[in-house]
Amino acid sequence: MPAAIPLRHVLLALAVVFVWGTNFVAIKVVLGHIPPLLFAALRFTMALVPAAFFVRRPKVGWGNLALYGLLIGVGQFGLLYIAIDGHISPGLASLVIQLQVFFTIAASMRISGERLQPVQWFALALATAGIAIIAMHTDTSTTILGLALVVGAAMGWAGGNIAAKQAGNVNMLAYVVWSSAFSILPLLALSLAFEGPQAMAAGLRVVDYGPQGQLLRGSRHVWESSKCWQPQHCAKQQPASKDMAATSVRFPGARGPGTVTAWRRSSGPVA
Repeated sequence: MPAAIPLRHVLLALAVVFVWGTNFVAIKVVLGHIPPLLFAALRFTMALVPAAFFVRRPKVGWGNLALYGLLIGVGQFGLLYIAIDGHISPGLASLVIQLQVFFTIAASMRISGERLQPVQWFALALATAGIAIIAMHTDTSTTILGLALVVGAAMGWAGGNIAAKQAGNVNMLAYVVWSSAFSILPLLALSLAFEGPQAMAAGLRVVDYGPQGQLLRGSRHVWESSKCWQPQHCAKQQPASKDMAATSVRFPGARGPGTVTAWRRSSGPVA
């Protein structure tokens, strides 16, 4: 009889589902101020820095890291952000991109010779029917181009899954961090070519660099908090009243005060 899944693992899985789902709404909001390819480049810059200074490079070849970085950075998120930028609703995009499951299974069967059990075929058929029903009830904001871009993003995600599997048993946190280095320059080059330097400069100016803090600082603080999901990476914590300070990110034109607050350690200077 299989062992029961620990409650902590269930709660962590639900937390991932929540973050991934709400992530699409956040993407749509930010794309109102930052071009999609530049936004994707910033995303992976924040995934790399400063985490790379604290996480050792995984024991995997540079070629595999580069492949994963290109497939996930450019293939998945680059195409996904372009699609959500006026071509498809975030809700439908979050559904269609799950076609990566089918592409991953097909690639695994082709490359590794994996085989599915009858119950798994039934589950895939049921999932396909569900996706088709939801797709038939979309609003007018969805275009054929948007659907095609998200399907392409799903293919990029599936390719990244295969690359990660070929990497073997590695520290996946370190794998994601270091592979991000291979996403940034291609995304910046594509942004420069297709979005232009003026749009890039305008997008970068939306970040509030005032006394409330900087966007890159906020990413570091989220990273520092995420390390404590794994107890072995947690340093001894100081009392919250002495150890925490708030920084904010402001997007012009956002409703209300327009700030998103991230918590950070106040061990170093703010400026």
